[in-house]
This record gives sequence, structure tokens and C-alpha cells, in this order.
Amino acid sequence: MFTLLATVAGGIEKSVLEVLKHIDRRVFEPEILTYYGGKWESLFSKYCPVHKQEKAEELVEKEGFDIVQINNVPDLYFLASKCVLVEVVYGLGPIFLRQADKTALSRLLFCDERAKTFLLPLVYIEPHKVEILNNPVNVNTAIALGQLREKLKTKKKIVGWVGRISTEKNVDLFLESAEMLGNKYSYIIIGEGWRVGLNIDLINKLKKLKVKVDYIPDVSTDLLSSYIADMDLLCFTSHTEGQPLAMLEAMTVKTPCVSTNVGGISSVIDDGKTGFLVNYFTPEKYVAGIKRAIERGNHVVDRAYANMIMNHNAIDYTRKLEIIYLEEYLARHTGYVKR
Repeated sequence: MFTLLATVAGGIEKSVLEVLKHIDRRVFEPEILTYYGGKWESLFSKYCPVHKQEKAEELVEKEGFDIVQINNVPDLYFLASKCVLVEVVYGLGPIFLRQADKTALSRLLFCDERAKTFLLPLVYIEPHKVEILNNPVNVNTAIALGQLREKLKTKKKIVGWVGRISTEKNVDLFLESAEMLGNKYSYIIIGEGWRVGLNIDLINKLKKLKVKVDYIPDVSTDLLSSYIADMDLLCFTSHTEGQPLAMLEAMTVKTPCVSTNVGGISSVIDDGKTGFLVNYFTPEKYVAGIKRAIERGNHVVDRAYANMIMNHNAIDYTRKLEIIYLEEYLARHTGYVKR
């Protein structure tokens, strides 16, 4: 039995949760290290013990974990001398890769080729330690249709935006586009700010709009999937992204997506085939993208769903991750070299 400790930083909770659901308990005994409590801590605790991030050093010294998976948390690189250290880099944001000695890492995993190309020059690490592993999603999500439409009391097409309320997510572009489109559609924003002030800023902006945009700060993970399934289009307006989990979820429930063409988005969206890309950050261009996606959305959803099954299936992702864990453990303790 291998003891495994995985960290949870903002934005990757569902990925970690999928691994906990599918990991082989005959081989691995997982535990979680998290920065925060709340609903995610209670969800994780259904599958394994959960610890606070500040207890990391004490915990590893006491428990002697075989493998530690860190997700965008360079503070834990000091653990490399004590255990196998696997880092999964989500998105294009972690410029922290400049800040630590990556030679300590057993394996560095990127979610897509573009993230690897962008971030790898920032560090020195042996090429054989670097791999690409697409973000995972549950391709068999159970949904109940009609809940969002009932909540909004609308018969119009629903254009949605889901994500963290933050500067890089650029929700203002969605608001400006909604205002240009007018009342032809129903609009919904779902997501919380990483600090309370950002939620308040958004609420104040919504009050000044000429169109109605509903705002739901937070919903349960199960309900979110059902809400996304009720949308006629899900919008992404970020300045930087990896493979956003909300996009992967939308594709599994056959909701078409339109996104600014940034970061790893093009590894998920093949323009006009699995979704729709917008190459500019102006509301005029984004509105044109929304109109195109509304008109042609039904032509892309089946291919997008097939891509999720083939390349983002959470079960396949977990099996690949397990192989990486075992390869690195054997490399450290027996001299095994991957060929």
C-alpha cells in the first residue's frame, strides 16, 4: 500500500475530487492537504482524511508519505528529500515556477502542450520528468434538466458565464457583450470572488446595466452541472486559462462553449468543430462570437462530447496518474528508469 498526500489549491478541487473517486484503494491510501475549509473540505472528507496546509511539514514528518502530489503549491518543494514529489500545473498562471528548484521534482505534469511550451522555459528540469496530462472530467454526470430555467423564470435562450470573479477571468467582457446583445437572451453569472469585495463590485455593476443579468454566487457541484446543462451557451472571457473545468463539464452535458482564444483553450476547442473561439477582447468581436455559437452550437456538441470521452475521461486520467506515481516510486527506491 502506497500512502499518497495531495494538495488542493484554488480552482482544481473537482479534478482532485475525481481522482479520489476513482483511485485504486487496493494500492493507494490517499489523504488531502487543503488551504481552506468549507464545502470542499466536507466533500473531500467523504473519501479520505483532510488536513490543513500549514500542517504540511509536521504531517509528512509524522506520517512518512510515499508520494506527495502538489498542485500549484511550490511552498512544499522542501518535501522532495522525504518523498516522491509530483506536481500538476493547472493553467498558464503559475509563474511561481521561476521561484524554486524544479530538479527536486520527480515529475512535472502540464494540462496541455501550450502550457508546457509557455512555462517550461522558465525552469530547468530534465525532459524525461515532464509530461502532459489533460484535465479530467466525469463524463457520466447525472443531471436534472429544467432547474435553471425554472429558477430564472424564462423561455428565452440562456447565455451563461461560470467562473471565479477575478481580474484574469474578465467578467466585464461578458457584461459589455450582454448589454450590446440586449434583452433577446437571458443571462446568468455563477461564481464567487476570491475576496468579498469582488462580489460586491460585480453586484454594483449589475445594478447599472441596461439588461438584466442574474447572479448566483455559489451552487453545489451537482447542481452546477444541471445548471450548465440548461444553458444554451456557456461563455469564457478570460485573459489567461488552461483547460477550465466548467468548459469540460459543459461539453459532457452538450452545452456549446465560446471562449477568448487564450492559454490552453485551443487544446479543448477546435474552432467551429468542438466550440467557438474569439481572437479579440472587444465586446463587438465577442458578441459576433456569441451569435455564431448560438446559431451553430448544435453542430459542435457531439464532437465536443466525444473529445471528453477520449481525452478527458476522469477514470483514464486517474489510471495514468497511478502509473506515474508507481514509476517514480520505483525509480527512487529500485533504480527503475522509464523507457
